[in-house]
Amino acid sequence: MKHLFFVFSMIIFVFCIVSSVSAEENWNRIVNDEADAKALYQKAVEFTKQMKMNVDRDIYMRFEELEHIKIHASSSGWTSGENVLAFYRPYGPELIFMPKGVPAIDFYTAAVHELTHAWNSSNCPPQDRSVNEGLSKWMEFMACMSVGDRAKSARILGESSVRDPIEYKVVQHLMKLYKEGGIEAVKKYVKETYKYEDK
Repeated sequence: MKHLFFVFSMIIFVFCIVSSVSAEENWNRIVNDEADAKALYQKAVEFTKQMKMNVDRDIYMRFEELEHIKIHASSSGWTSGENVLAFYRPYGPELIFMPKGVPAIDFYTAAVHELTHAWNSSNCPPQDRSVNEGLSKWMEFMACMSVGDRAKSARILGESSVRDPIEYKVVQHLMKLYKEGGIEAVKKYVKETYKYEDK
């Protein structure tokens, strides 16, 4: 009887471990549920804390259809909204708009990207778009690497190199700085840099 109880306990233990790992690794699931969106958003907040790029305030997340997010982004005047997946609005009130119906890895990295914009707006002087976007793209890349999604990491770099070659150079430069001096070297650079200069 003890042997049977032990085997049954082990089966439950292994099932719990496998279930939690499977849930953790299912980055391809489509995010349509608000509870799932909030949990992923919280993971993004935790990642920015881990990277010491978090803000000291809660930023409310709005979970909306992608077409609505594009409208919010285009009405901001900062972007056409055409290629927008998520959007950070710094005032009136401060919000991050996150999309329904996208894969979890895209949702998570977009949340990290937008939370990095929030950190940047609070800690850096006005910057050239390439520096601002380069920092957020680099954080997206780091978030992808932290969950082991190398394919998405490569896509982030590819998108950056095509969309804005200077932004891509910023991302590469931040990688080098991080390797040499950690997150403090990255933060020092973006706090002091208006425009990227090739050296």
